[in-house]
Amino acid sequence: GFGPDEEAAMIGGGDAAGDAGGEGGELASRSWLILGAWAATDEAGFKRYVHRPQDVQAGAKMLPHSSYDDATLNALVAYFKTFVPARKTQ
Repeated sequence: GFGPDEEAAMIGGGDAAGDAGGEGGELASRSWLILGAWAATDEAGFKRYVHRPQDVQAGAKMLPHSSYDDATLNALVAYFKTFVPARKTQ
């Protein structure tokens, strides 16, 4: 199998080492920041989309990744969450 960085690159459509603002899903034109925010705020929805994108969004161009197991999906969620900026505390 692939590691989380390689799988993230396949899903995100870009270079796994790229910066969050410039890299992202080329098919859907979503930055990794947007994907990270989705993973951070709706893990279940993000995982459903990875498994079966057409079921979540009609017309989605991303190929389904229905063979990904829970460990892989959890790794992808964790990876994409790293692109969400930390909130400043006062």
